[in-house]
Amino acid sequence: MSVEKPTALDVDITIPLGSGRDRFSVRARFTLSKGILVIFGASATGKSLTVRAVAGLVPAMGRIRVGGEILLDAEAQVNVAPERRRVGYVPQHAALFPHLSVRDNVEECGRGEHVRFVVDIEKTRQRLARKRIA
Repeated sequence: MSVEKPTALDVDITIPLGSGRDRFSVRARFTLSKGILVIFGASATGKSLTVRAVAGLVPAMGRIRVGGEILLDAEAQVNVAPERRRVGYVPQHAALFPHLSVRDNVEECGRGEHVRFVVDIEKTRQRLARKRIA
């Protein structure tokens, strides 16, 4: 009898933005069973906002599950604090350690036991190059 592994990442969220007549929302829905997730698209379409919501840095409605752990379930009123989510996030601007490269910032995040997932920049670059995306 095999034991089914939990999905690595399951996201179904809506991120409300603006107010009044300028109110709109960003919707993200995806599942990653294993491997590396790459989010890409045109500028200002919500890529960074989605990653920040998974990390718990911006309010979202819906559901986020990492491994077997529910980080956000708005219906059940579950919202794990960002510092307890054990999700690494390196912003696209130099907000962490401006003297380090992106790769070094990611590697620095991976040194702590509190981080669950860290992207291997070189492996990601190689995989994207093989698929002619990078």
